Amino acid sequence: MDYIALFQRIKIGKHDKIKMIELEYLFKVLGFQDINVYYQNGNVVFKSDKSETEIRKLIEKEIIIRYHCTIPVIIRTIDDFKLVLLNCPFPEAKIEMANQIRGAELFIVFLKQAPKCIDCLQQFYAEYKIVQRELYILTRKVAANLLKHLTILDIHATVRDLRTVKKIINILNK
Repeated sequence: MDYIALFQRIKIGKHDKIKMIELEYLFKVLGFQDINVYYQNGNVVFKSDKSETEIRKLIEKEIIIRYHCTIPVIIRTIDDFKLVLLNCPFPEAKIEMANQIRGAELFIVFLKQAPKCIDCLQQFYAEYKIVQRELYILTRKVAANLLKHLTILDIHATVRDLRTVKKIINILNK
């Protein structure tokens, strides 16, 4: 099956830094096939016959062993990843208007599992919706603040803006 691994904090700070070439090598060592690394923030497409949970645990464990740090990883099938745009609960016109009026962007939060308290996000964000395992947030706040808020709420996830998701899907469709 085809998968995408989305890493959180892979290039931020001195301690959680893994070069993309090292990440690609790590995936080869773990026995994954057809590995492609996209962009510098940790998006890896690959093939495996293992389940999402098995893959995530295997990658996270290997990163701890090799790099002595914990970097959360979210795994999705390619088909599930492509559905993220189709499942977007905000119409394109609303996203464009929010961008023009408030400078807001759409961020897609890829969740490890459903959050315990989704209503807790109201203290940080006015416009958000959850669809399956993705949280869509229309906000002016940058992704780093978003991750900080999710951490405070004990929500394990990684964030991509709409442009990045569209770029990855365009590459996958070629």
